[in-house]
Amino acid sequence: MKIKDILLRITGILFIAFCSHATYGQVNFKPGYVVKHSGDTLHGFIDYRSWKINPDKIFFKESLAGEKVSYRPFDIRCFGVLDEIYESAVIETEISPSNIQNLEFGADLNLMADTAFLQAMILGEKSLYFYVNNRGNNQFYIKSDSAFQFLAYKRYIKKVRAENAARQTEETKVFENQTYIGQLILYMEGCPDIKPRIEKTKYTKKGLENLFNYYYKCTGSEVQFQKETEKIKTTFGVVAGLSVTSLSFSGEFSYLVDAEFQQSTNFAGGIAFAFSIPGTNGKLSLYNELNFSSYNIDGYHLNFEHADKYTVSETNLGYSYLKLNNLVRFSYPINRISIFCNAGISNGYGFNESNYQYQEITFFSTFNTKEGKMLEQTRKYEFGFIFGIGAKYQRYSLEYRYEISNGMSDYVFLQAHPKRSFFLLGYTF
Repeated sequence: MKIKDILLRITGILFIAFCSHATYGQVNFKPGYVVKHSGDTLHGFIDYRSWKINPDKIFFKESLAGEKVSYRPFDIRCFGVLDEIYESAVIETEISPSNIQNLEFGADLNLMADTAFLQAMILGEKSLYFYVNNRGNNQFYIKSDSAFQFLAYKRYIKKVRAENAARQTEETKVFENQTYIGQLILYMEGCPDIKPRIEKTKYTKKGLENLFNYYYKCTGSEVQFQKETEKIKTTFGVVAGLSVTSLSFSGEFSYLVDAEFQQSTNFAGGIAFAFSIPGTNGKLSLYNELNFSSYNIDGYHLNFEHADKYTVSETNLGYSYLKLNNLVRFSYPINRISIFCNAGISNGYGFNESNYQYQEITFFSTFNTKEGKMLEQTRKYEFGFIFGIGAKYQRYSLEYRYEISNGMSDYVFLQAHPKRSFFLLGYTF
């Protein structure tokens, strides 16, 4: 059995095990707490799902080995996990379409009563909360005494007259119901010079966060809690392992197109640096790698016409490559293990070329040999596509990666098709 086949089987078994674990245990319990309506606080673990839409139910355990209990907004007062706090609330939510293709005519709000977990953005004398309803609308709330108030906002369309020299026409334009501006002016009356800032504040996380921070600076009040804005996180690491390369050709030159090429197993390794994409809770990242790999492949071809006329060709082709790999990586945490997949491109520069051909030509009673370059026209630049799957535990990772590239042939009528499998161990600093 070839080395590549053995490594593929090992990787397949490991990946199936990881997937089975994911299928039967897609949980991600993190330290957290639950506050009941009685005021009692339960400390334990919450199944954290990096919620894009505010959860309507959570699972809680007092210990990792304990039974999980589900809580809905009307069951508890609030809960906290990692750096996030959610409060139970009876609210009004605006359910009009928010994507520009489906905007409604008219500024009237379409409000619906709901019970929800609101995410706390800023807590203190003046508090700000964030909510994404099941229509995907981003909405913000303030709290007066114990009641939550929707900061009213809606995008809508309206037909307006457009005048030109020839005739009057109507066109549809997008407008905004900005009732929230008046609400905030009343809410923040403790800061006398804040009104101009409120009138310029956009209905966004960043805009409202900046406004509330200005209010606290203006009044000297103390912020009790503020959700940290997710920042770009940079990580560095190293990878090392094996590359298994196979080679084929298409086009002309039958001694290459029809040849049998052996696989080449070689060392591969590099340094990696990744940037998390804000707003994805670390699930999406841009993974970049400066990678070294190489191959050295022997080929054999018999061009047989009859017993007195045939040519035997033996070839050798090898390159070392320094490549910059740029990948988009998606990671999914499952307890202490993170499963990931990635895809992207590679740009490589080839050096240390081995390019040799030896031929034995038999023509009746004549026997000749010929040697020289396997390919007269080669290029050093190589472009490829990469796909990979893997798993990470703490700082260690195991990955299988597959690369298809355009190879070294610089002939229009001869295309090279190197294909590489990588089996890599990684360590993140």
